[in-house]
Amino acid sequence: MFGAAMEPTRTEIEALRTLVLLAKAEDLGDGDVTSALLPGQAQGAGRFVAREPIVLSGGALLEAIASAYGGAIHTECLAADGQDVDAGDAVACWAGPGGGGGGGAPAGPGGGALGGAAMGSGSDIVGGGVCGC
Repeated sequence: MFGAAMEPTRTEIEALRTLVLLAKAEDLGDGDVTSALLPGQAQGAGRFVAREPIVLSGGALLEAIASAYGGAIHTECLAADGQDVDAGDAVACWAGPGGGGGGGAPAGPGGGALGGAAMGSGSDIVGGGVCGC
């Protein structure tokens, strides 16, 4: 371990939100086509998985990223910033609405929150189980 994890400052969180909103607008445009294919009530979950041994950094920012999608995504951090993580271990998970087809999904017209966030984040989010969410 390299030392105590640092909490992001309010200024850093606000800068991240601005960046995420810009990326979201660029990635989703008029809506999330993938999520629009799913029924409006569809729920989804995905895990952020380390591809190689890492020291986690940025896990504390996942909640701020998820909030850009209307607050519908539940974030659960499974490892703390500064923690050693083995390859293949989940470090966090997201769960929330994944379907389009109406229902006021916050990702954009016809797009579910989780689908839009996962696609827009460029992350190694893998689908499947609820991962404790």
